Amino acid sequence: QPRRTMLVYVQPATGDATKQQASAVAAAEAAWARASASSPLKGVPLSALFELVPVSLPSAKKDKAAHDAAVAELRRKLRSLHADGFGKVGKPDALPDAATAAWAAVQAAAGTKPSDVQLRDRYFLSQAYEAGLETAQSALRDVTAQVSGSGVCRGFGRVAEDALESALAAYDAAVADVSADAADAADRQREKLVKTVQADVRELFMKQQHSLKLNTFNMYKSQLLKVMSRAGSVAQWQQERLRRSAEKSFDAQLASLIVPSLGGPSRKELTEAFSRALTAMATKFIDSPTMQLQAIGSMRRRTSKGQKPPRGLRW
Repeated sequence: QPRRTMLVYVQPATGDATKQQASAVAAAEAAWARASASSPLKGVPLSALFELVPVSLPSAKKDKAAHDAAVAELRRKLRSLHADGFGKVGKPDALPDAATAAWAAVQAAAGTKPSDVQLRDRYFLSQAYEAGLETAQSALRDVTAQVSGSGVCRGFGRVAEDALESALAAYDAAVADVSADAADAADRQREKLVKTVQADVRELFMKQQHSLKLNTFNMYKSQLLKVMSRAGSVAQWQQERLRRSAEKSFDAQLASLIVPSLGGPSRKELTEAFSRALTAMATKFIDSPTMQLQAIGSMRRRTSKGQKPPRGLRW
């Protein structure tokens, strides 16, 4: 876990110190969110890497006692940094040399200092990736909400294909101004975008396939229970007819979920796997206590004597 860096922000006290300090923290967090949006640190909160200490310093002319107390508290805080795990406090006049040494170390680790063109290309590529990803997420937002509720989106395959195409179109438009030297980097970033969007689409597809499977299972069980309730048993031909109907229903709905560019098992392979699972489930369900109770209830209804009508009423 990286050691956090302390940021001390000193500002003149202009009113309610608590509100003023809260406002400074909110502004810093918003600035960090914007700055990290196009970097690997996107989504990482400011507090994970920095400890922001806002200090409201009263005016020495208006309230010298309060000013001196605030300065004393700030001095105490800075002197306790080493004990609090923030390292030793260096002397102010050593800062320029330390900054120069740190930058030299960065340049040595990176090999050479990137040119302005390279920095511009890197920025454009990062922004293009974010634009493409945001386009895809926006196109899939309604589907994601529906799937989160265990729903199945009809026409998901077409929606997913459109989302991928629109994401790549947004990316290609955003990288149109990068230099020719960045062509390879642009291709790698594009491939990364494709894999990211496909991963999101694959997750949505698998969740819907699972929901579709459970829904079809439940429909098949309900039909078997109705037959058992009426007749007291389920004939083999009835079970086969209901099974084929369930398979057709699953296959028809699965067809609209398939995303051709995603790869993976084909529609036929998925339907065959479902058929095997359906047969295994039905074999166990036929002999389950739930089905046996329906059979018992059916038998009682067919063998029980008709009750006599109440007196005074003609039937």
